[in-house]
Amino acid sequence: MNIQEELKFCRVREDFAESDKIRELYERSFPDDERIPFLYLLKDLNEDRIMEAVYLGDRLCGMTFVFLMNDLVYLSYICVSEAERGRRIGSRILHHLYETYPDRRFIVDIEEVKQEDENYEEEVKRRSFYIRFGRKPIYL
Repeated sequence: MNIQEELKFCRVREDFAESDKIRELYERSFPDDERIPFLYLLKDLNEDRIMEAVYLGDRLCGMTFVFLMNDLVYLSYICVSEAERGRRIGSRILHHLYETYPDRRFIVDIEEVKQEDENYEEEVKRRSFYIRFGRKPIYL
């Protein structure tokens, strides 16, 4: 795979042809207690609640879900398929979002990084991902 292969972003609607594949990716990427039921996400899509499917060639490789509020973008979900992780696709997706909404501030919430957590390494990686882009996580 060419790392610079173009990503394609497709706006998802309730009747999107590959919504089952997106649901599978979403459910594999986030634990139960961090997910809104996928059908709720699909039913709530509008001009302020936007889901995009991300393709590398003809392969689904990621998805995003954002809420738009005034001058804010709340990045609720961003994920990359396991097979494509570590290839800077997440970074490219984030750049796409920043370019799509250049005049808005971004809100991203992640768990607080605690050394005693069993998934500490993953938390550090997730936090570092956003900080590389000049974003400071908000801990809720």
